[in-house]
Amino acid sequence: MKQLWVILLLIMMALNGCGSGNQTDNNQASNDQKEAAKAEIESRLSTLIEFNNEANETVGYIKGEDFPSFRKELNLIAEGIGIDDKLQINSDDEIKSMISRLETGVDQLTGDEAIQALETMNSSQVIYSTVFKDDFELQFEEVDLTSSGNSLNFFINHESENLTTESDIIEEVESTIGVIEFSNLEPLQDLKAESEKYADAFPEEELTLLNAIINNLTSSIQNQINVLKQLKPVTMDEGSSVDQLLDQAITDYNDAKKSLDELEALYGKNE
Repeated sequence: MKQLWVILLLIMMALNGCGSGNQTDNNQASNDQKEAAKAEIESRLSTLIEFNNEANETVGYIKGEDFPSFRKELNLIAEGIGIDDKLQINSDDEIKSMISRLETGVDQLTGDEAIQALETMNSSQVIYSTVFKDDFELQFEEVDLTSSGNSLNFFINHESENLTTESDIIEEVESTIGVIEFSNLEPLQDLKAESEKYADAFPEEELTLLNAIINNLTSSIQNQINVLKQLKPVTMDEGSSVDQLLDQAITDYNDAKKSLDELEALYGKNE
């Protein structure tokens, strides 16, 4: 009987010892996670600071084509650590002020706060709202052929009335194409790059819808450019009529809108 109690005691001691060891490991793992979360946020902020410093040293400012991506990542960090004000304009003073606030905010994060902040920064819904939503609203307005803000619409209903010579038509067509490429095609290409940058944060269904929005808007605007090319007095037949190009542009736009509605429904934005 005595031997049995000894055996039970040894078993209890072993179990308690294992439990104590596991608790230490769990605590250590938790501390490691906290440190890693804060380090990742610091690293992402440091990358932006270095980019801004390099831009200032080389050309004196962040170039216009580089600012949107810079601004979005900076605002994503701000969203993560709970700073409501966001960077909006490419102003050196505004950028320095925001960076200073972020440095202070990140430095003051506790381990638990760092984990929560990183979870927020890696949330697909937060990334969508911070990185994509505003640009989508603008692009949907400008790609819509029925909108007064659509360049092809404006060309047909306003500019074309004043064109009397072939050279005038060619010049205005090329000018309008240039506006579309700058205002729509290039921003959509930037959004495609952003979707690739943040792809790992999106579940497959959300990422598929996100890319469908971008791809269909891009296809719609490319077809609108092709319509303009067809309006030149001397142009090669590329196999598609103006009517076909317009129909495809409208279809692409509607498909993009459908994907947008489905994506935002997943986020509860249509409730």
